[in-house]
Amino acid sequence: MRTVKMNFAQKLEDVHAKYKLDIDTLQRKCDSLKKSLEQKSHAAHESVILMKENTRMTAKIKALTTENETYRKQVNEECRKSDERVAKVSTQLSELHVKHEIVTSENKNMASRIERLQDKLEQANNDVTKQIPHIAKLEDQVLRLTSDLEEVNQKQKMELAIAENNFKTTT
Repeated sequence: MRTVKMNFAQKLEDVHAKYKLDIDTLQRKCDSLKKSLEQKSHAAHESVILMKENTRMTAKIKALTTENETYRKQVNEECRKSDERVAKVSTQLSELHVKHEIVTSENKNMASRIERLQDKLEQANNDVTKQIPHIAKLEDQVLRLTSDLEEVNQKQKMELAIAENNFKTTT
């Protein structure tokens, strides 16, 4: 009986030791699960925060994408307008170039005409210069003839006056 008691006590101690070991193992597993749960809870909380941040960033990306698209449209519109202005200015420059060429050609023609007229003027001046002595002689002759004419007029007036006087006295 003693042996049975001992065996029973031994078994009881073995069961108790096993129970204690199982409790310790279960306690460690429980602690490990608690830690794991805390980590997962913390990770889940971080995941929720990250999901919220992701949602906020996605909304911000969409807003920025929309804004970027608006800017792209504005840039495209400004480029189109700029291209139109460039085309218009290019056309105007072409027209001005043609007008410039016409004016340049007209200027060359006018310069040529002016040169010809200047040549003619110089020739006429030379002819006039050659005629000056002849003209001076003619002016002298005109003056002499005018003087002679005056003398003749005076003489005739005197003769007429004398003749009139003679006529009046004879009558």
